Amino acid sequence: HTGLAKAATVASYGILGATAAVVTGAVKQSLAWNDLTKNISQQTGLQGKSLDGLMKTINNITGTVPYKLSEVSQAAVILSQNFHETGAQIEKTAGPMVAFAKRAGEEVTPAVHGLFNVLQDYRKPLGDVVNLTDQLVGVSQQTQQPLGALEGTLERFGPKLQALGFGMEESIRLMGVLGASGVKAEQLGRGLSAAYTAAEKALGGKGGVTAGQEKENLAVQKASEKLETLRATIPKTVAEQVEHNAALK
Repeated sequence: HTGLAKAATVASYGILGATAAVVTGAVKQSLAWNDLTKNISQQTGLQGKSLDGLMKTINNITGTVPYKLSEVSQAAVILSQNFHETGAQIEKTAGPMVAFAKRAGEEVTPAVHGLFNVLQDYRKPLGDVVNLTDQLVGVSQQTQQPLGALEGTLERFGPKLQALGFGMEESIRLMGVLGASGVKAEQLGRGLSAAYTAAEKALGGKGGVTAGQEKENLAVQKASEKLETLRATIPKTVAEQVEHNAALK
């Protein structure tokens, strides 16, 4: 009986130890959550129901994605405070943005800003972020170009690409076609930037054309024709993109 008593005592100590570990973990999580709430309040100035609403959104997101609480909270705070998005929209988009940042090897804050800026430049709703990141990842995989470089090029030169008549999806496919041909995203951006500047100059900056700009106008016209030819070669689907890339090898 003494042996059984000792075994029971050891077992009870084990149970108590496990219970203490669970309680300690819960306390640590609670303290971490309280610290996060305090930091976000200080950072944003939110209090009361507004703060509670944002914290509820963050909690909802962390329950559905495999990312750190600090990463999720960064994205949620940026979307809430910088871009004035609401809880439901934040819950749908913060996770994909964090996923993109991690895949691109970027910090969450610049990645979220970059993706949001691209969507704004092309007048796309925030809900299109999954479509945007999927296309960027696809082009990166097909052309072996760094994901961050592609996103950075689209953010930096998106307004100029749009002014030349390219939509968001078309711009990404264009980077894919040229990337598969050995043209890096940065080179594409610089080239189109120069073309846009020449077009602006030829039109006098505000649409006015002078006699001394006839040669430049002709050059811009030829450049536009080349752009139309290039646009016609851009694959319209992922299948076409794969087929196009295979033909270049």
